[in-house]
Amino acid sequence: MNIQDIRREVLKAVIRRSFNNVARQLAGQVKRQDGQINDMLKGRKAFGEKAARMFETDLNLPSGYFDDIRNADLPDNVQRHVAEQNGATYDVAGPIGEVIAIMAEVSYEKQIEILGAARFIAGQTVNQNPSQRAGQ
Repeated sequence: MNIQDIRREVLKAVIRRSFNNVARQLAGQVKRQDGQINDMLKGRKAFGEKAARMFETDLNLPSGYFDDIRNADLPDNVQRHVAEQNGATYDVAGPIGEVIAIMAEVSYEKQIEILGAARFIAGQTVNQNPSQRAGQ
């Protein structure tokens, strides 16, 4: 899920929660045309940094609100795993998300062990230590 997808999901949640699920009401509040909001919701128009910050200001939301997947309404049957790194929020469903959440909580040495085990299980040969790659 990229930042555009996250903003789109949060925008949908804001419309549901604060505007009775009516995008036109949000459009009036943020001084945009209905079509522009609908295009943003459907991914036909970008929901960039500038628009996100302007919407947050117009809606009295904290800066970065649209960038945080935790502000979206995801279905209850979707298992979410949220990890934060360098100010960015990542949300991944299912087993991959669970692995990411686990990796975010353990030391670098444990991450290398887990990576080695995953490669072994997948039948891959470990040719070099990951710390030797790309000049790390």
